[in-house]
Amino acid sequence: DSERDQALKLLVRDAVTARSEEIFGTYDAIDDVLADMPAVQDKLCAVARETLDANGCDLPVTAVWGRESYPTRACRLRRHTRR
Repeated sequence: DSERDQALKLLVRDAVTARSEEIFGTYDAIDDVLADMPAVQDKLCAVARETLDANGCDLPVTAVWGRESYPTRACRLRRHTRR
């Protein structure tokens, strides 16, 4: 992914977040969203398309739903003391 690709992804993310009330506001629970997934997908893709168009990008837009798993990482926290 190029820097431009990454910038576009962040713009789409921000647009979806900014318009989340418009996209999800009519649903009372996650089960309602899941039951109406085709409409939600259309709304998400429309926001992404508008955002990309506004930024001169004509790549195709898709939304894919599914589960992903990521490895669990353990890290040690260090306590910093002020001097």
